[in-house]
Order: sequence, then structure tokens, then C-alpha cells
Amino acid sequence: MSSGIWAAASGAVGQIAHLDNASNNLANLDTAGFHVDRMVFRRALTDVTGKQSSHPSLEYSVVQSATPDMRAGRIVPTGRELDVALPDDNAFFAVQTEHGVRYTKAGNTQIMPDGALATPDGMPYLGPNGRPLVVPMGTSQVSIAPSGELQVDGELDGQRMMVVSFPNTAGLEKAGSVLFHATPAAGLPQRVADPYMQTQALEKSTDRAFAHMRDVVNATRNFSMVSQVIEAFKAVEDRAARDIVGK
Repeated sequence: MSSGIWAAASGAVGQIAHLDNASNNLANLDTAGFHVDRMVFRRALTDVTGKQSSHPSLEYSVVQSATPDMRAGRIVPTGRELDVALPDDNAFFAVQTEHGVRYTKAGNTQIMPDGALATPDGMPYLGPNGRPLVVPMGTSQVSIAPSGELQVDGELDGQRMMVVSFPNTAGLEKAGSVLFHATPAAGLPQRVADPYMQTQALEKSTDRAFAHMRDVVNATRNFSMVSQVIEAFKAVEDRAARDIVGK
């Protein structure tokens, strides 16, 4: 069998991965704190036996990774007093999860039945002391100041959302749609002493819908073309097999 069909097949697999990634980015355009993923491809040249050099037909397309775009996204006003956004690229809220502390750009805070200020999934936001922020029972109005301090019934109550930065944001790995896990490559989180938050607003995706729609269309077209190449290789192989049997 010609090695070219395997190279074409690797291209088809790459286009499927590209399509899946673009579709996920498109679906999460309005998800608060979501950062789009960029596909990273590399070319691999397989080794042949002996000391001969590899033939160009043995070159394959390989999906190396999906890397999150760490640029701050669009800041969209919401008018909701419990919504906050971090305009800085290297600024993250700290939240407590069952797997430990994670970091997020999502500021669509909610008040849980126990008074904890948490994400929509119930993960509490942490303060500079590493403890969850808790709204006192019986509070009638809660908002968040640009400094990240909680305003309870019109008064600052001393609690503040912890904001951290990292020496190397490339070392952050996604842990779900809007959470990041800090690997050793990210370095230790550094608390931002005087953070600035845009209140009554949320950070959305860095991209617009048309960019991902274009990626979906391009990936679909490329997959169709590669599929035709695979079919052409298959037809050649079938014809060669018939010729051999005929002899």
C-alpha cells in the first residue's frame, strides 16, 4: 500500500481535531471567562529502516496540542452588581475546588445558600487570606467595588476577592472550560496588591463569532479535499490489485 494514503489520513485526523476545536470555541463565545484554544500542529517525518533518508511521502501532520490564548477577552457590560471583569491579561481570581485551588477569569459571582460568594458551579472565591468569601446572613444588598472589596448594604465589609498573577502564563493549563491549573512552569502565584476590576461587566471570549465560523468552514472544506485524496489512493490501490490478479 502506498505510504501516501497514511499521510493523507493524518491530514484528515488533523482537520477533525481543528473542526472540534473551532466548534468548541464557537459554542463558548458567550461563556464568561472562557479563553479560546489555538491548535498547534507539527510535521513528523517517519524513519525508514537502515540508514536511508525518509521519503517526502512519509511526512505526516500531527496535532501537537491545543494552547489557550491568554490574552484578556472582550469586556461586556451587564449591569449586574455581582459581575466583575479583570482587564489585565495576567490577572486571575482564585477559587477553591475539590482538586485544590484553581484560577479563573470568570467573574459572574453568585451567592450560595450558605452565603459563600461562588462561581455558578458553586466553587467559592477566595480572599487574600486563602479563605472563602462569605456574605453575612440577612444582607439585603451586595455589590463588588472596583478594588474587589465586597459592599454589603452599601458599606465595605473588609473582604476582598483575591487576584493573582503568574511569572509565566504559558504554564497554565485548562482544567475545564473556565478554570486554569498552575503547573510548575507557571511559577508561584503572586498576589496582586491593588487589583482593578471593571464592575457590572464580564470578560467574554477573545474572538468574534465570524473567526470561528470561518475556521469551521475551512476545516470542513479541507477535510473534504483530503477525503477525496484518500479515495483517489484507494482507487489506485484497487486497480493495481486487479491488475496483479489479472496477470
